[in-house]
Amino acid sequence: MLLLTAVISSIVPRQPHFKKVPALRRWSGLLLAPLVAGGSLIFLSQGGVELASLGGVQVGGAIGLWFFVAGITWLALLARLPRPTLQIAKLGLILFALLWVAFGAMAQVVWLQWWLIPTRLQLWLPLAAACLPWFLASGIAQQETKSKERFGWWFAQSAILIGGFLLTLNFLPQLGFMFLLLPLFPPLIAVLSLVVALVKEAWIAALASALFFGWILAAGFPLSS
Repeated sequence: MLLLTAVISSIVPRQPHFKKVPALRRWSGLLLAPLVAGGSLIFLSQGGVELASLGGVQVGGAIGLWFFVAGITWLALLARLPRPTLQIAKLGLILFALLWVAFGAMAQVVWLQWWLIPTRLQLWLPLAAACLPWFLASGIAQQETKSKERFGWWFAQSAILIGGFLLTLNFLPQLGFMFLLLPLFPPLIAVLSLVVALVKEAWIAALASALFFGWILAAGFPLSS
């Protein structure tokens, strides 16, 4: 982790300071987004959409959709969207590669099949794109926050995500595979919050985080066909 921190700090240029989004918009978005996402999945399920096998992976597609709706809701309430650039995209890809190497090598040995077969590799980018709005909103919300506030954001996001998914599962028990992800939220959010703190550029952190999280979804859940 210390080596990852040092490498990230060395490759990411110093970014200009941005005006902080008002606390009411940041926190109301974080609280409201899971309710809208859970309600949307319930509505789609009642409309006949087969969420359990959505996108070709059991539950993983539904999780991606949950993050997409929640992220769009949070972004709408933040009412701020920084402009991405080609340089930002390149740095985001480099940062993702660092995360992939740092955690993927150990994951292959101890907790999941990290290398993706071709069928799973096709799922990776759609899942990452679905998760991007959430991580972008998270990065924007945490811009210009003080170090002592970082713990609060980590705890709040972890609790909100776990609570939001548990609420969704209460109405959609067919998505029970979501339970596999819940214990991972606190350590994952801790790592990705560190990335946000080091990078201080919402798009770079969001792109790297979404690609990394999308890879976990593509690798961790059974294929539906």
